[in-house]
Amino acid sequence: FGNNYTIISTIGPLDKTNCEHFCNECFIQIERGIKEIVIDMAQTDYITAMGISSIVKVISKVNANNGKVVFLNLSEAIEKSFKIVGILDHSVYQKNLD
Repeated sequence: FGNNYTIISTIGPLDKTNCEHFCNECFIQIERGIKEIVIDMAQTDYITAMGISSIVKVISKVNANNGKVVFLNLSEAIEKSFKIVGILDHSVYQKNLD
């Protein structure tokens, strides 16, 4: 990662109960000038359409600010979903921090 990044960890499913909080946290970091949003999903094994929509909003805002989104620790199911909807075409995926 570069010098200007933050790590945001998701806990539990990314769904209607927490995706607004997730987006707000990401947007706060972007407004602070953070260029790289690292999203660690080690504790998330399920994502709904609303969660995917939130991810797309974050990627769009980060890309509009010449930044990038990096995903860490995606479950197999979430990685597959992200590939199907094209999220990984507009972001970076690393298996872990190593």
